[in-house]
Amino acid sequence: MAEKFIEKAGESTEYNINIMDERGVIIASKDAERIGDFHEVAYWIIHGDEEIIEVPDGGKYLGVRPGVMLPVIQKGKRIGAIGVTGEPGKVREIGKVMQFAIETMYEFELQHRQSAQRKSMKERFIYGILTNEVADIEKLREDAVTLGWEEQYIRLPIYLLLDDMADVPTVQRKLKDSALYSRQDIISVVRDKELVIFKSFKPASESLSNYKETVAEYISYCKNYLDMAGAGYQFCVGTFQDRYEKYRTGYQHCIWLKNNAKEKVAYFYEHVNEYMKNLIAMVEYRDIYGVYDKMMDEKTRENFLEITEILQKNNYNFNISSKELYVHKNTLVFRFNKIRELLGVNPMQQVSDREFLEYLHYFMKNNKK
Repeated sequence: MAEKFIEKAGESTEYNINIMDERGVIIASKDAERIGDFHEVAYWIIHGDEEIIEVPDGGKYLGVRPGVMLPVIQKGKRIGAIGVTGEPGKVREIGKVMQFAIETMYEFELQHRQSAQRKSMKERFIYGILTNEVADIEKLREDAVTLGWEEQYIRLPIYLLLDDMADVPTVQRKLKDSALYSRQDIISVVRDKELVIFKSFKPASESLSNYKETVAEYISYCKNYLDMAGAGYQFCVGTFQDRYEKYRTGYQHCIWLKNNAKEKVAYFYEHVNEYMKNLIAMVEYRDIYGVYDKMMDEKTRENFLEITEILQKNNYNFNISSKELYVHKNTLVFRFNKIRELLGVNPMQQVSDREFLEYLHYFMKNNKK
């Protein structure tokens, strides 16, 4: 960085400029032969408290020529020095300008480096928790502390899938502009047009009871932008987790939603029953329900699938279900009673019978003959 500075600064002044490290050694200079030399006045100003030292005659000092010397200060600490060679009265103001410039450039470079290190650390953390590379979970916890994330918060993963109409940097900015955004929220791009957000919640019961409202408000600003941009999207909201090594599980629940839910904003806790059914191998369903499936003719099968699906969807509300099917309520009751009589069940009174119908429906809908 010092060499870059000398190269640029040298284009705007005829005077020689030297930059010294904390030991007083010249590390960059317009006079390349001086690099590596010890500069006594630089050492004094770095380890002293003078704001500027003028040297009218450098002959009595080790490695010094006439000029001015100023400290390079970063966050209150003297980390080096900058000197301009020449008659002190003429180069004093030039020296101050160079001091300001080198300190500004150093601060920018430091921030850039810290930003790159933070980004690298953040990417390593996300990769570790999402790919289950958590053998060194303590290292991930150290990274999280450095990044300012506290594990005591419970976090809810939200997977966001976008199409080409969405601008990812804008999406990230909209999420951070939300009134409910917290520095404890973890937002990262996992692939092109795919983001994961670990929304933080305080470990309290009200967080769990109101989480849907919180998520809806949290993503509303971003969602409005996507709607206005005409972009396609899906928010898949996973499961609460309280340990870093479990975040991958919550994320996998999001991915399952992506492949199985149709809503633009899908909540895993609303699909748990379907998820649990999906965990059981189809061969198990065949062993349990295969005979029921075989004894139904095509018309009976179609009636069963249509009626049970609409009733499950509407929590066995016949008024709503009949309207969605565009049939009279009595017609729906008649068709439903045929199913009850065929299977010998009464799901309106027996929870076990309702569960039986749900699993039978799942098997018949997904069984590939």
